[in-house]
Amino acid sequence: MNATIKSIPSKFTVVNFTANYKAHFNASLNVAIWTVIAAAFALLTLSAIFTSLTGPDYLYIQGDMSLTQFWQLYSGPIATVGFLLTYGCTQLVTINKSYWKVYFMNNVEVIYKGEKLDLNCYELRMYDKGKFIIAKNNQQIDDFIFQLNNVS
Repeated sequence: MNATIKSIPSKFTVVNFTANYKAHFNASLNVAIWTVIAAAFALLTLSAIFTSLTGPDYLYIQGDMSLTQFWQLYSGPIATVGFLLTYGCTQLVTINKSYWKVYFMNNVEVIYKGEKLDLNCYELRMYDKGKFIIAKNNQQIDDFIFQLNNVS
């Protein structure tokens, strides 16, 4: 796949990029799975916090501990572990959503003035599905998007 640009900063389209990316990495499935797992851990964390705030002042345990008693006794550590697992899952979601840049750099050639650009020297942002903006830095990208939005 390749794209030719006439200026920097520039908006350009890579035909079938989104379809090829999804077919190669199946990223949407990974993101959905980790998002559901993060939501489950977030519910666990919130319920543990709620239990620690509204639970009983005293807990009497005779014999074996029930699951409810365990939950009431250790709601603080359960909330902490739940928060850490939620944070870890959201980090995995973020990594999967931003992995398109690595795929782009490895599979797409951007040609400017007849030469292939070294994409490590430029900032790249996905503007829409298959549409990208390239510039020297993030400020130029923001300014270019502002200009595009004001022209429309």
